[in-house]
Amino acid sequence: MATSKTRAGIRRERRARKRRQDEEAAENCALETDSTMLESKCMSEKPLTANPFISHIDVKEVIRLSDVYRCSQDVSVDGDGETSGLTSEEVTLSPASTEYLQTSRKRSKSYRKPSWLRKREARLNSTHAQSLRTREVKQMTAGNIVNRQKNASLGNEVKLADEVFDRGVFMFRSSFTKKPGLPATHTLRSIGLGVRASRRLYLTIFKAKKLTKATSKHKTDRALRQAKSTYRIPQKHRDTLLPTLRAMLDKVRCCPFTNILNKHAPMPRELMVSTKRVGELSQASLLSAYTAPRRVAAFVWEVIERLVPVELLGSVQTRKSLYGCIRRIVSLRRYERFTLHEVMQGIRTADFKCFKAKTTNASNAGQVEASQRRMVTKWISWLVQEMVFPIIRCHFYATDTQTHKNRIFFYRKGIWSRLVTATLQSLEETSFKRLTAKEVTAMMDRSNASNLGFSNMRFLPKGSGLRPLATLNKPTTFVVKGGGKNSMRWLKKFDAINRRLKDVQDILHHETVRDPNVLGAAVGDYKAALLRLGPCLRAIRRQKLLGRRPQAYILATDIKGAFDNLPLESLERVALDLISSSSYQTLHYAVVKQNGEAKYKKLVSSLPTAAKGERVPGPLVTEAQRVSNTGGAAILGRESRNSIVIDAGFAKEISDENIVPLLRAHLRENIISARGKFLLQTVGIPQGSIVSPLLCSLFYGHLEHEYGLLSGFCGEQSTVCRWMDDMLLVTTDLDRAKAFVDMCKKGFEAHGCTLNTTKTLSNFDHGEDVRQRTFVNADGRSYIPWCGILIDCLTLEIMVDYSRYSGEFVRESMNLPLGRKAWTRLPERICGFLKPKCAAIFFDESINSKVTVRVNVYQLFLMAAMKTHSYVAATSAIPGCEQISSLALYRAIKHAVRFGQILIQRQSSSARAHCSSVGRLPDSHVEFLAIQAFLKVLQQKQTRYKRVIQLLNSRLTSQGMKRTCRNGLLTQAMEPSRNTIFTHIRF
Repeated sequence: MATSKTRAGIRRERRARKRRQDEEAAENCALETDSTMLESKCMSEKPLTANPFISHIDVKEVIRLSDVYRCSQDVSVDGDGETSGLTSEEVTLSPASTEYLQTSRKRSKSYRKPSWLRKREARLNSTHAQSLRTREVKQMTAGNIVNRQKNASLGNEVKLADEVFDRGVFMFRSSFTKKPGLPATHTLRSIGLGVRASRRLYLTIFKAKKLTKATSKHKTDRALRQAKSTYRIPQKHRDTLLPTLRAMLDKVRCCPFTNILNKHAPMPRELMVSTKRVGELSQASLLSAYTAPRRVAAFVWEVIERLVPVELLGSVQTRKSLYGCIRRIVSLRRYERFTLHEVMQGIRTADFKCFKAKTTNASNAGQVEASQRRMVTKWISWLVQEMVFPIIRCHFYATDTQTHKNRIFFYRKGIWSRLVTATLQSLEETSFKRLTAKEVTAMMDRSNASNLGFSNMRFLPKGSGLRPLATLNKPTTFVVKGGGKNSMRWLKKFDAINRRLKDVQDILHHETVRDPNVLGAAVGDYKAALLRLGPCLRAIRRQKLLGRRPQAYILATDIKGAFDNLPLESLERVALDLISSSSYQTLHYAVVKQNGEAKYKKLVSSLPTAAKGERVPGPLVTEAQRVSNTGGAAILGRESRNSIVIDAGFAKEISDENIVPLLRAHLRENIISARGKFLLQTVGIPQGSIVSPLLCSLFYGHLEHEYGLLSGFCGEQSTVCRWMDDMLLVTTDLDRAKAFVDMCKKGFEAHGCTLNTTKTLSNFDHGEDVRQRTFVNADGRSYIPWCGILIDCLTLEIMVDYSRYSGEFVRESMNLPLGRKAWTRLPERICGFLKPKCAAIFFDESINSKVTVRVNVYQLFLMAAMKTHSYVAATSAIPGCEQISSLALYRAIKHAVRFGQILIQRQSSSARAHCSSVGRLPDSHVEFLAIQAFLKVLQQKQTRYKRVIQLLNSRLTSQGMKRTCRNGLLTQAMEPSRNTIFTHIRF
């Protein structure tokens, strides 16, 4: 008689036999139908649309090659050289056959192994996977984030590293309560008191994901306040955690926020005045009104110690780690972020006894520890997002500044409110008009296509006050009210104004490229500056070589309020006169380089006048150009060789009937919202618009043509150059230089603009407005700084201006990526340090001497070396991020040196072809100067870079470098007297 065990074995064998038969039948069927499916693919394929970049496509061949390539990707090679994975018959299977096989295998019921066998296999697999991950971590050489806690699993760390905190929740937030403290809508104040409130708080911190599916934050907060407290809480947390949370809710009501704030961030005495006198404060008083980051961190930490019970802060070591995390949060730069993994570094899970469950079973110890770790992670994440961020947001206004770039300054909300109030009063008196509620509603409720809506305004601290900036890149929402008392209200959403003005920018840019003379003497980069300054400087230098030694007169001035004082009627007339066609077309395409870099580009062209209702036939301009492929040829002519051009497949037609109303509405109806007030701009153009720089250049180019600044002052030995609102004059005629100053004052003041005498620099005197004022170097030479360059008043040689870094830390000019990506991006970042000031105007030997050219190269790599050290030091300070290996840093420097050689040669070659430049710098000179620059900087930090210095010195002792170091030009370029500015830069 067969037992139940025997019958079960028979059933298993029967199922296995049937499964094998089904698999063999499916494979035979797939092999027979594979060729027919390939033919059906080709027959059912629709003919492709004609494309000017692809001459012919064999659809059958493409499908066959794609199948072969996909199958080849699934074949691996063993250590003995034999292929494993797919067999020779399976390689030829089509995707449909493979999908059928997978489906048939899923249908068959698999044999279920005993529980003890499944547990053992799972334990072995987890151990093997852990060893593989550990092996991969050890193989990383370019700096690793591996300083993890011993009781934390690797999978958990990956999740922590993926959770990135957004510091934007407390940046540029000007609203605040009358009294210091958390707002009434905060969870700790709105959730209530008592046992039920503590249960709701527990739900908020540890069970928030299962509470509600609402996506809006205000809906989630409302659900938390109204949530029932009847859900079950584990017994281990009911006895220890709920009383602690209840005590924290009680402490919020009695916390002395005002005393703590006055202790760590007292109000300056010079700002304890009326609002009228705030606008009269000097630059030093304005900049000294901020609170240092360390004081902000101390204030936040003391508030947390007052609110959070001791059981939820851990031991002394954990508290130090939390305080260090707060210090780092307030010290990060403008665009830097941090992760939960960085916050958890140094926090001991065992310190939080209230999260630990009691167990006597040793086999459950791992699960208990993992549960405790998850609870601690959720608590720390909530503490940062719902405690640290709101405390900063409610008491300080965090902003960047115009002078310190990426550094964040914290102003007390009371101080910031007074400064903004004084600035708004001055704006209403000069360039803005306050609108009533009826006027705003009437303008916002219009349904025409040219209604751009409004934008919010934020203020940027600068040397002499606050600069208003319109946030035109963000969408806005306006509440439209009905006529009666009980009428309904509805929300009207407006797209970002910059997004709607993108077509206007494309058309204006196309017209300026088609006719560059409309911009006058405007330049936008160093290459354009070389084209305007080069002929004049070369002519004066030739005269000096002939022994005539003409005296050069240089004037660098700035137009005061270039954006704020432009007359709107004149500006609108100039902009509309520029539009020469009734319709335009944009063609989108992509360019792929040899190195795999892809760029998405746009080509704008004018269309001939077409009949009303006629559509553009396809992705090219006209039907004739579609046939002759002239549109594609035009694109190919614009791009470099050795690249692939891909048509995006669509073209967009833009009519002047859509462009002109948008431009007029942007100039005439620019509405700004600031502190609950709606202001209409009556003079000037908004700062922050994508079309403002182009409109500004157009208007000043029109003034230059109208008053003859180009025809009367540009000649063989005289030229005028303008970079946005910064003007430069170089001439050998003193009378012409004085006449230029008088003409600028006459022309600009007639249109509401004036020259900024405080920023005017020149090497001659003219009246009371222009006084001789230059920048004198340590070697006694006088220079005129202009837009990042220094012009020698005696030799007219051009160097890079690094004076803006004087007395400042280089760290403030850079942002770090996330800690896990910092070391992998180091070579790319060092190359990025070289790009801004690597221009042909600094390496042109027809303008500069050979020594000056090499000085520019040496200083270029000096600044890159300082930024490299700042990057390495700041990245090493990230919690959980170890030091980079010396070999990896040396390779990154070597890669950057080679990149600098290629970039310098490319810039010089382009300038010789298009700008009449002269000279070619040898690669050996560039490498020698670069290594010397890095050695000079890194030798000041010998403890950190001992091995890197040895590797760089070994490169200098090579045979090729020994011949190069004997060159006298390189020795002169590295003289300390020529590079004194770098002694004042802190790194």
